[in-house]
This record gives sequence, structure tokens and C-alpha cells, in this order.
Amino acid sequence: MVEIEMPMELETGVPTIITSQPKSTSPASDSGYDLRHNLNDDILRLDEGLASPFKYLIKMYNMHVQENHNRTFVYGGMQQFLIRQQKLAKTTPKPIPEHNHQNEGLHFNNLPVNVQLHIFSFLDTKSLCRIGSVCRHWDNISCDNILWQQKLEADVRQWNVIGHVTNPYMYREVESDWSNKEIYLRCSPQVNQLKRQENYSFHNLSNILRSLLPRTKPMVAMFGPGLECGTSRVVRKILWDKSGQFVTVGMFPGKFDGGYGSGVTLKLNNTVPFDLTTLYTSTSKERENVAQEHRMRHNKMMTRKVTARDVEEGGGEEEVFELKPRVKDLCRTVDAFIFVVDSSMENNTLDMDKTELFAMVNERWSSPHVPVLVLACIKDDTTTRMPCIDVVNRLEIGNLSRPWQVCNCEAESLKGVSDGIQWLLRQAQQN
Repeated sequence: MVEIEMPMELETGVPTIITSQPKSTSPASDSGYDLRHNLNDDILRLDEGLASPFKYLIKMYNMHVQENHNRTFVYGGMQQFLIRQQKLAKTTPKPIPEHNHQNEGLHFNNLPVNVQLHIFSFLDTKSLCRIGSVCRHWDNISCDNILWQQKLEADVRQWNVIGHVTNPYMYREVESDWSNKEIYLRCSPQVNQLKRQENYSFHNLSNILRSLLPRTKPMVAMFGPGLECGTSRVVRKILWDKSGQFVTVGMFPGKFDGGYGSGVTLKLNNTVPFDLTTLYTSTSKERENVAQEHRMRHNKMMTRKVTARDVEEGGGEEEVFELKPRVKDLCRTVDAFIFVVDSSMENNTLDMDKTELFAMVNERWSSPHVPVLVLACIKDDTTTRMPCIDVVNRLEIGNLSRPWQVCNCEAESLKGVSDGIQWLLRQAQQN
């Protein structure tokens, strides 16, 4: 009889190999080995003719026993075996693949870091933001602070709109914790425009709900040297606009002595009405005989005072301009200001124009939440303009403690004017 022995090694976690083979219990037992040995001895004694059938049977029996003797079975402990193999694979160090030094210089990541940064500097903002998703190394390179500083300094001179929250130099002055990439994406007009397009439905819904609320028409006062030079046609273009951006609804009288503060009621894009009053320093004939650099001394909206400077400030005299009483009263009723300047490259009086701006929007007679829009005008697209950021710096408008925006525009085509006034009215209605 052939028996299968159940091994005791199942608890060790090693698979048990069970071999089917004859078992010998005692010398007197009928084992397969003894049977074959005895039969072979007996067959040798038989006649060769009679032994042939028995030899054939013994041969078949030997083949059957030999086949069962070599047959193995895997039984039990398989799960423990696999767990042990997994642990062994984790502890065994992986072989390091051989590095092909011949192609080492052909891979981008093997280039020096400064070379990689130089290559990335030729990408535009959109591509530079997307390329960081390729791998972690490219993400680190594309977020380099020096790389974005160079891009910020180069692109900021091309921006056509800069405001009180999108002025990159403001973040540097306050030593913000933001990286140069974060500052760029916060201040870039192109990025802000994409954000508005993504939230277009939300803004439309908010504008509809805001229009349902009862509100008075905002009062807007327009002034500045740009109304008295080559860009003065911007007012006429607004009043007689044929493109449909500005529609004249009517006129309103002035609230002060002599009808001071009168103007016209306009609609922007046929939706938002507002009152516009235009303030000039003097009459048209008087302005023709006065040079731009002397216009402040002949400004009838202000009084000029000469005060002595402190010794610490270098001594000498200082000119101080203050609004006349009726202009102060008008400024107290104004909901928004538009300051028009000539931003052509040949204009050399922009540094002096800030005196008029700061005198008009002084917090003593104008609420600090009243917004200011600076229209940096040129006559037409054939005129070379100075960058918008230069207008911001020369006017020192960043020192204002109120919402402000500097917007590039053209007097003849009104390009950029409607976008700036739309921002101004939106700010005025939020207050």
C-alpha cells in the first residue's frame, strides 16, 4: 500500500513538499521494494519461455512505481510563503542600472541649471506655467524666483493697466512674502482678464442683481492737464461718440454759485448712467496763452501759497496749492475722479502734474473710498507713449490711500476709455 504522510512543518511558513513513495514500516512488511526483489529472483528460476509474460508485467509495475516516486505536490503554507517573499524583496537592495555616459550630454536635465533657466526665459507666461506639470524638476525650474523677476521687469513695461492692487512695486515696498511668480500672476492684466472670462456668468449675474437695487447716479469729476493740450479731444469724443459706447442722455445744472459743477448725463454701453462734470483751470482763451509748465500758477480752481521750508529739508521756499471753497464743496459731492494726463514721450511736465492730482483728491474734502481713474492719453496710435508703469511712478500715485487705476487710452479712437470708466463706476457703486 502507498501512503501519504502529513508533514508537521506547516507552521513554519515554508510550503510542504509531499512525495508519493512506498513506505517501509518493518522488515516483514510487503513493501514495493521487497516485492520487486523477490519477484526478480523467482523469475530467474523460471523457464525463459514462461517468464516472458511475467517480465513484461514486472516492467510495467516498475514504471508505475517510478512515476509515482518522482511526483511531487505543493501543499499548505502558500500564503505564508508569499508574504515572506515580499518581505525579502523589500529588504533586498535593487541593482543600480548601468548609466550610459555616451548620451549623458543629450538630456535636458543634465544641462547646467543656469542654462536651463536661460532656455525657460524664452517661454511666455502661459507656457511657463504649464511646463511645470511635466515633472518635479521642471516645476522647480519654472518657479525660480529670479526667472520670474526678470520676466516681471520685462513685461511690466508692456502692461496697459495698473491699479492699486496690481502694482508690482507695492508688494516689494511692503516686503511681501509672495514670490515673484505670485506677484506676476496677481498683477498681470492678461491673467486678470482670463479670470474675468472664467467668471463671466457670475459677474453678469452680480451686475443684474446690483442693477435691481435702488442707487443714485454716480457723480464723476474729470480734470487734469490732458484736457488742455493735444489730448483735449477726448471730452468731445465722449460727448459725440458714434460707436455706441457712450450715449448722451441729458444735462444737469450745477449745485453751486454761478452754476458751478454742471455737466451731462451719459450712459456707458447703454446700461450704466452717470453724471459727468468737466473742470478746467481757466477759460479756453486764457489756456491758449499759458504754457503747460506754468498752468498751475494760473489755475483758477486753486490758490497758491509760498511757505518756507525747514532747514532739514534744505531751506528755501515751497509752493503749496489748495482748492478754493466752491471746488472743495464740489469735491465733497463727487463719487469718482478722472484725471487726464498726456502720456506721450515728449511730455516733460508729468512730474509737476501730480501736484494738481493730490490737491484735488485730498482727504480733507474727499472721502478716502472715492476712486481715482488716471487716463494716460495719447492723441492717436501714431504717437509714441511712455509705459503705464512710468506714469504710475512719475505721478507717485501709489501714495494715495484710495482705490486708483492708471489706464492707457487714445483720444481719437477712445480705445481703453470705456474699460477704465467701467472700472471706475464699479468701484463707485461698491461704496
